[in-house]
Amino acid sequence: MRLIVKVLALFIFTLISNYSVASKYSFIRLTVEKGLSNNEVNAIYKDSHGFIWFGTLRGLDRFDGAEIKPYTDKFSEPVENILSIEEERYSSLLVSKLLAKPLYEFYTRLALME
Repeated sequence: MRLIVKVLALFIFTLISNYSVASKYSFIRLTVEKGLSNNEVNAIYKDSHGFIWFGTLRGLDRFDGAEIKPYTDKFSEPVENILSIEEERYSSLLVSKLLAKPLYEFYTRLALME
């Protein structure tokens, strides 16, 4: 009888703990099919406005929690191989990318709110 009570208590505890963990987190798979410029993501940054920025092999994308908006065409030159994203004052992003030669970072400013 004690064994049945212990097994039942363990089962209820496991059920409750699994339910509470599952309800806290939600995952969405972001892919090229959902608007990402490339599936190879090198940099992820959450800005002060709550947007999540992805630096990919083929460009820069902004995710607002519902949809992905590409920002690759906002630059004066092609943006590929983004390595890092940082926020600067006045709602600007510093985006660095890998250049062919030499291997230095290239910084460009991009307004967050349009």
